Amino acid sequence: MDPRGFMRLQAGLVVLTSAPLAFIPARLGLWIEIGALVFVAVVSGASYRSKLAGAERTDERLADDREVARQVALVVFAAAVFTGASLLLGTPALWREPRLSVGAVAFAAFWAGIYAASLFDWYYVRARRDGVVVPPPCKPSDVNWSNVTRAWWANRCLAVALCYAAGICASVAVGLSALGDTGDSKAAVASLVVAAMVAATTVIRIFYGNLAAVGTAVSSCALSPPDIALGDRLVGPPGFVGGYVWSIGLEGITVVLLEPDGRPRMKGKKPATRRYSLEQVLSNTEMETQPYVRCTGCCLGVNAECQWKDRKTPSTETSVA
Repeated sequence: MDPRGFMRLQAGLVVLTSAPLAFIPARLGLWIEIGALVFVAVVSGASYRSKLAGAERTDERLADDREVARQVALVVFAAAVFTGASLLLGTPALWREPRLSVGAVAFAAFWAGIYAASLFDWYYVRARRDGVVVPPPCKPSDVNWSNVTRAWWANRCLAVALCYAAGICASVAVGLSALGDTGDSKAAVASLVVAAMVAATTVIRIFYGNLAAVGTAVSSCALSPPDIALGDRLVGPPGFVGGYVWSIGLEGITVVLLEPDGRPRMKGKKPATRRYSLEQVLSNTEMETQPYVRCTGCCLGVNAECQWKDRKTPSTETSVA
């Protein structure tokens, strides 16, 4: 997740979708959402800073950290402004319709959940994978990368489950409000629920991949030590192009393509990558992982976003609680 790209868009969507919540009769929904988001940001951020232990960050990482902090501050500030405006202007008649209010709360919760997951990714997973708080996976250390990988998958699965439920709830509530009195028409309500499920599944697929991958990730990766972890070298049957496991998620597993000597295959100024679906990797019995030849001497540049090679004050921490 790029703080100056996709995360900035997510924060903006949280602001936009939370605005109507200040004008519904029960404003508590707005502050429950904002409170939950701030809780994730504060806890993840505090853990991140304690792991830094004063270690120097690159200018790029510092700029990104400040950008994330500004985003969270903007969300809180906007919620306060919306609440103040609603107290002055009152509640429009439109938002007095209970079903529409429920839909607004669920829709805002959908985007808040996605952004909260991105905050956890930034402060916990990316900080470790990119060598900000511990040596990265390509360096020798006693960091348990299986645990970090499980945390990444568990975070994605939880986000998908919550957002899927919120998406269905929002679609059904807004649909019922638009339809008005459906009377005893169970068919109309059932059709609306089905349409809501399809809509929620489609949106989730855009951000996190196939919803069916949640079951695979939970059973194979989150509840038990995963067969594939960050920093592994993925190899497979003849004809399969494997590489260094750089990114893992429900949308797929991304590997950095490697030359025979272990160096990354370059595409322009960055390592070339290839993404495989989760099912494609985990269901193939011929697929296996091998230890990657670590960057014990000089940096091989396998992770274009690694901070370790530029660090002047290496972290002394080599384990993850």
